Amino acid sequence: MMGGFCCVQFITISLALTITCMVNSTAIAQLQQPDRFQGPILTTLNVSSSSAANPEQKCAAEDSGQPVINDYGGSLIWDHKTQHLLFKGTFLGALLTALPAIIVLQRVSIRLIVVLSIALYSLCAVVVPYLAENHGVYAVFASRLAMGLAESFAHPSFNTLISNWFPITERSTAIALYTTGNQLATAGGNPLCAWFCSSPFGWQGVFYLSGIVGLLWCGIWMAFSANQPSKCRVMTERERKYLAYHCITRAHSKTGDAPPYMAILKSGPFLAQLQAHFFVSMVASMLQLYLPSFFKEVLQLGIMKNGIYTAIPNVAMFAWKLLWSMAMDWCKARHILTPTQAVKLSQALGCAGIGATMICIAYFADCSSPLLVLTLVTLTWCSMGFSVSGFVTSMLSIGPRYTATITAISTFTALLGRLCAPLGVGFIKKTGSRAEWQTIFLIGGCCIVFSGVLFLIFGSADVQPWAKEAEPSNEEDKEEREWEQEMLVRERRHTASISIQ
Repeated sequence: MMGGFCCVQFITISLALTITCMVNSTAIAQLQQPDRFQGPILTTLNVSSSSAANPEQKCAAEDSGQPVINDYGGSLIWDHKTQHLLFKGTFLGALLTALPAIIVLQRVSIRLIVVLSIALYSLCAVVVPYLAENHGVYAVFASRLAMGLAESFAHPSFNTLISNWFPITERSTAIALYTTGNQLATAGGNPLCAWFCSSPFGWQGVFYLSGIVGLLWCGIWMAFSANQPSKCRVMTERERKYLAYHCITRAHSKTGDAPPYMAILKSGPFLAQLQAHFFVSMVASMLQLYLPSFFKEVLQLGIMKNGIYTAIPNVAMFAWKLLWSMAMDWCKARHILTPTQAVKLSQALGCAGIGATMICIAYFADCSSPLLVLTLVTLTWCSMGFSVSGFVTSMLSIGPRYTATITAISTFTALLGRLCAPLGVGFIKKTGSRAEWQTIFLIGGCCIVFSGVLFLIFGSADVQPWAKEAEPSNEEDKEEREWEQEMLVRERRHTASISIQ
């Protein structure tokens, strides 16, 4: 599953860095700002080291007022508005199928849905070079839209398989492991994209490789996967019996009542984690999609250094979120912090850290201080890791009986946040100037600080009144209730390991 998740994430975000070497930055700049580029221009082709100007030369040119274009040698004339459109494609597709996917997942084999989703992802990636060079931007947008249609099926399918295959006390750890594909895809994928851009294979190789690897994974998946342990051919009978016993799903309520939607939607703690999910997803998507462009346009980095600079923060975030999650679990186990205090502290520190570093980036980022900017960006991603022990844990704690409903609403809200990233950046960023980037980081930083204040006031990790069951009426029900509560407590101790997808 981790391999499949990694394929999905890599195909989704590979465009972020690859598009910087697909487009002809010189032609775009001259078309969008003809008055500015009438005189001498310092154009640096950073695809090969022999043609790349050094940072001092570029910064000196900027300080003297000479226009500087950092060109990675692309040939496509796709302006900034067009690039924003392509980034929006995947999120729009996911929104279109987010609700229908719930119905399909209940009626079709999960194993089949997974392979069809990733096969569609892979095929869409393989055809991107042909569509871009022969049919234009709208054909590429259609392929990105199709990827989004598949995304709404892929992620819930993985979660369902985890429920089928892992005991309740191991599910959070399983989620943490398979979602490390997010960090692996960025940490390993961005340097790989940069290498392809600077190699004879060109940017086209990124899409061919990711598509082929995805299709190969589909073949392996169909050969060895199963919807549930009882149907798996490659495991021992002892393992099958163990999983069959421990993976039985027990209902939290015997009444079959529908979730109290009005009570949920009016709940302060629920709305607090909902807005936190929205803003964190928005900022995370902005950084994932636009950091390569920021490093290219403001820091004037070469393509290989760009790939490395976008990979390092993800490695740091992965390590930090695990350390902080274990620290919070330790504090809760020894009653140093209550669950609510832990989620509030984590989310508040995370939002404060993200906001402070983004504001610093806005004021101090320029081509003369790339290492300072890398440090600030790394701290931003590490601060994002606090949210795992913040709003994510809150989401799983405030209404255990209705976790599926709460998660579904929150995931849909997160998709809206991810869509707002290219919409907001596209509204501000027209030419890629430092002033535009400064505005983007300032607005993002202020929004996330505001979100942290709201969560600090209204956030909680306590089970809410609308999620509590009536007292058990007999001894048998009481034993069942105690078993469920024990499972929930053990599950909650693992939730700090869950990563943000």
